[in-house]
Amino acid sequence: MSVFLTVIADRYIKEYFQDAENFRIEPADVEPRVTTHIPDIIDFIQKLIEKGYAYEVEGDVYFSVRKFKDYGKLSKRSIDELIAGARVEPEEKKKDPLDFALWKSSKAGEPAWDSPWGKGRPGWQLQSAVR
Repeated sequence: MSVFLTVIADRYIKEYFQDAENFRIEPADVEPRVTTHIPDIIDFIQKLIEKGYAYEVEGDVYFSVRKFKDYGKLSKRSIDELIAGARVEPEEKKKDPLDFALWKSSKAGEPAWDSPWGKGRPGWQLQSAVR
């Protein structure tokens, strides 16, 4: 990751901790940065592909929600209740509009790491899972 992006990230992390302290939020026991877990994320995605829960299309990797029988259990919603495109714009590359990105191919100016699918970055769902 570029020095510029690290400086920006550090600035907002510092501001978050100041806000958390002001609101008397107890600090977390662990505070990993997604950038320190890229190899773990790539390995996890590869395992999902091997097990048939994910697929690659043109450098992007998507999670196939219909392959996971308990998808929606935490939100107490069935797949049939979910509305495609309600939170994320549907992409034509996806096999199903409900599928979500695990890995996105890089665009100009974005942070990117080498992967078996080309240069890219984790999708936001995986970034949140690492935190």
